[in-house]
Amino acid sequence: MSKKITIAAAIGLTGILIISGVIFIPKIFKNQNNFQEIEFTSNEIIELIESDFYFLNLTVDYGFDKYINNPEASQKLQSQVEIQYGCTCISILDPMKNSLFGRNFDWYDGGKLILVTQPENGYKSISMVDLYSLEHYSGISIDEMSSSEFWQLAFSPFDGMNEWGVAVGCLVSPGMIISDDSAKQNLGSLEFMRLALDYAKNVSEVIDLWKNYDMDYGMGPDVHYMVADAQGNSVVLEWINGEMEVIANTQPWQVVTNFRIYNATEQDQLNCWRFSEVNETLNVVGNSMNSSQLLNLLADVSQVGFTKWSNVYDLINQKVYITIDRNYNEEPYIFTL
Repeated sequence: MSKKITIAAAIGLTGILIISGVIFIPKIFKNQNNFQEIEFTSNEIIELIESDFYFLNLTVDYGFDKYINNPEASQKLQSQVEIQYGCTCISILDPMKNSLFGRNFDWYDGGKLILVTQPENGYKSISMVDLYSLEHYSGISIDEMSSSEFWQLAFSPFDGMNEWGVAVGCLVSPGMIISDDSAKQNLGSLEFMRLALDYAKNVSEVIDLWKNYDMDYGMGPDVHYMVADAQGNSVVLEWINGEMEVIANTQPWQVVTNFRIYNATEQDQLNCWRFSEVNETLNVVGNSMNSSQLLNLLADVSQVGFTKWSNVYDLINQKVYITIDRNYNEEPYIFTL
């Protein structure tokens, strides 16, 4: 069994709860100016909300550098998915050159994990892991994992940000046609995001890295991606007729939901109310939007019963603001790299 520490019930509105290690997680409570700072032990799962939201600072070697150079390796998340999916990603470069990345993850209800990794041969990152998908499609349960098995969690980020301000998120998008180049190693759709988080300093480096591998969806859904960086660059990456297509931002913001962006028609855009609402808002207010306003926009396009988390990544200041299960009336969790 994994060792878990429950803290949600133990933290009051003032003071500091000390577990051990170094201070890492500030939590701001509504209408309070103070931070709740939690010291933590590496390689132990901390339970932030009972049976629902967890934190893990993973310092052990998870071997991804070896894995990406091993064509015989197989660690992909295998899934057969039928769902009313509805994720949303938004990138914004504001007039002060602050780069923000917003993400709603809409999926089946279940556990969530915030994961910090710092591989010896890669970059430090913070990412979200959907524990429901791991348990139901790959048989991985944190309640049954030993600490020696925690490395498996690093292979399945659903969105995240690294120390260089590169952010990435995947979204279901039916109709992607991937390539089958026998000379390239296959990586799973979540592993592509780990590749970006561990080894890319900007959007261009993500594109260059991803060209070296073939996408393998396994039994999972077709997905496309939004990638953004601290310089304000943003792209949507899609697989069309076996080729990776790059759709770059043409404004200081970019939006993607669950339809193909490449050669999308105006009607395609209108058919997705979330895409239309975000674009209508940004066309009015422009890119003058801070992290709180971006979170409000994510709330506007969230879905009852489906939105598991709403994250705003501040790519310059290396912070992520996390709202769980549409609890927008509460202050978000704030994690800092």
